[in-house]
Amino acid sequence: MLINKSIPSLFNGVSQQPASMRHTSQCEVADNIYPTVAIGFSKRTNTEYRAKLRDTLDREVFSKLINRDTSERYEVFIADGMIEVYDLITFEKKTVNTPDGLGYLTSENPKIDFNMTTIADHSFVLNRTVKAGMAEGKKPANPVNIGFANVIASPASHAFHITVNGTTATVSLGAGGATISGLADSLRSELSTKLGGGYSVTRFTSGGIMVEKVDGGEVEITASDTYGNEGVKAISNGVSRFSYLPATLIPDYVIEVIGDPDNSESDYYVEYKDGRWIETTASDISNEFDLSTMPHVLIREADGTFTFKQAEWAGRTTGDEDSNPNPSFIGASINDIYLIRNRLGLLADENVVLSRANEFYSFYGESARTVIDSDPIDAPAPGNKVSILKYAVSFNKVLLLFSDQTQFQLTAGETLTPKTARIDPTTSFESSPLVRPVSIGMELFFTVARGGYSGVREYYVDNTTVSNDAIDITAHVDSYVPGDIFKLASSSNEDLLVAASAREPNVLYAYKFYWSKDEKLQSAWFRFIFEEGVEILDMDFIANNLYLIIKRADGVYLETMNFQPSLEDRGLSFRVLLDRRVTLTGSYDPATKLTTWELPYTPTGPVSVVLGGSFEGQRGFQLFGTTVEGNKVTAKGDYSGGEAFIGVPYTMRYEFSEQYAEDGQKNALLSATVKLRRMLVNYSDSGYFRINVTPWARQTYTYVFTGTALGDASAVIGTVPIVSGSYRFPIKSSNLRTRIEIINDSHLPSHFQSAEWEAEMVVKSQRG
Repeated sequence: MLINKSIPSLFNGVSQQPASMRHTSQCEVADNIYPTVAIGFSKRTNTEYRAKLRDTLDREVFSKLINRDTSERYEVFIADGMIEVYDLITFEKKTVNTPDGLGYLTSENPKIDFNMTTIADHSFVLNRTVKAGMAEGKKPANPVNIGFANVIASPASHAFHITVNGTTATVSLGAGGATISGLADSLRSELSTKLGGGYSVTRFTSGGIMVEKVDGGEVEITASDTYGNEGVKAISNGVSRFSYLPATLIPDYVIEVIGDPDNSESDYYVEYKDGRWIETTASDISNEFDLSTMPHVLIREADGTFTFKQAEWAGRTTGDEDSNPNPSFIGASINDIYLIRNRLGLLADENVVLSRANEFYSFYGESARTVIDSDPIDAPAPGNKVSILKYAVSFNKVLLLFSDQTQFQLTAGETLTPKTARIDPTTSFESSPLVRPVSIGMELFFTVARGGYSGVREYYVDNTTVSNDAIDITAHVDSYVPGDIFKLASSSNEDLLVAASAREPNVLYAYKFYWSKDEKLQSAWFRFIFEEGVEILDMDFIANNLYLIIKRADGVYLETMNFQPSLEDRGLSFRVLLDRRVTLTGSYDPATKLTTWELPYTPTGPVSVVLGGSFEGQRGFQLFGTTVEGNKVTAKGDYSGGEAFIGVPYTMRYEFSEQYAEDGQKNALLSATVKLRRMLVNYSDSGYFRINVTPWARQTYTYVFTGTALGDASAVIGTVPIVSGSYRFPIKSSNLRTRIEIINDSHLPSHFQSAEWEAEMVVKSQRG
């Protein structure tokens, strides 16, 4: 029986399911392709050489891109005892001042231990191995040899007592009473007489009395009266009302106001300073952070230099360790820094800690007397199991929090306050603590460790059920994405996710998707493979451009990939696809009759030279017979008349899934014997590709497409043909274990939309 089958689309990437179970749009291998719903799959865009940032790097580094604006972009390298900044516009190494040294940057595994978050001109640098602590210094205690009392009322016919170290002075007022200052003066005089020369007793303000023990010994002072103890107050050990305090006091003497009943406020502390009473902290406690253990800042200065230093984290200015406690990150390692609703946030252990509103460096309450809306927020993640929080990511108007096994969300009302903040568990999926989740539109992606491989989940909010879920988008490629993923990058312009792994340092694993309303039409995995021996240190998208920081044997380089569709080079009808691509004008030597191009790098393998739009009759043609010595490329003849594209060739490889005949319900006919006769692929705007057909245990047959055919009226001599159409090739082999590959190792583009095949089929048995 002669049959044919259509493969209507080719944009869904690799599947590792049995071939009989796959969707027809999935494949076996997808290397250096780029699939889109609009075009099908294409040879991926090339990398463009930008600059060599530094010479050989002999250590592991954490690297991060700072995208300040369109005119200022930087790459930061951080390693054990090292921090460097490179300008990605001018490619200059920037001066980094380190007034506090580099002691905070101590790490055996920088890629995991360090983290950085940029807000305007400040980048917060975090070392996850350092536990945040308090400074050793304490606020001085009140002098023990001084005591205070304050006369606040002097009614007639009452007695008033002040006792100092067991010695009591008493003043009784008759029916005529006395002024407050008069009573205070009488008490001072009586105390001075009874205490003798070992004490100094003085009066200040209207009713204030200060007793000082001359030899520095301790002063214990109490006061009482027959007026309900509302006439004179000993204030050294605290007062129950702010109104009991004198109008003035010596500076820096701290007095506790205990449980003011007038307004139900908490206990608090005050001191007299700069002519007024102000709220302060308790004496003899540590109020300042140990700045050497706290996240540091990398600041871009006005003169273009950078400064790496200790951040000016604000200490406690009110209360004590109970009424205004230390943030929960003290004594813990800080895992992440983030920004939410004008608050700086830190994750430590199980706790979410947010700064005061609009005060990023302050993690203590403004007042110990009461909690106000702008105060810090410090709350643990709920649950019965320990959930060490690793990452915080803003998503869908909430803050998502990731621990190893559970996801939480921080929500609030119109305003985020200590009273409105709420943390709730949303889902319980394992997630890698080594990779920051990233979002694309209404989806958020995070990785899962699976032995030697990685899984990726897509977190989303189901608005119909008002619930959250995270589907496994690697379920059909469970041993495809390697383990040790250290970075995810995402592009909302392209609906593209890219993953970098330490296990395959020269490969990027990519995932592209497309939604049509509630239907996911595309869910494609594929790979970008670069030269052997290179290591991708960092990557980030800016608009349609993927910035790559690549370590090679001779240094660290910046390269970019532009994913903008339908790119064409000037003077050509296509884009020249060569990695590490540069555009150069050669110099011609009449004596040797050679043209020489000097590359800004030294290639480690073959390079290709493609003539640009200035070469009439040769535009887009590759020069063959070129030689490479060091960083110089030479070719016979004079090619100095215009720009040429020079770079490293790379190979696109697409292998079809094993093909099966189907019944009327689209089920594979596994019992049928199918002999493939021929296949046809539909292509567009293509200049070159070849088809390799390898039947099982037989040689490979190759069929080459070059865009031209003998007698083709559309062919123009002297131009590279970029054409669209269909290409038919023979197979003549069983459908089982026959490899059918589309390969493009040239500089020319190729795009493929669909395919179809013809076969002879013998059905051994029919399904009942």
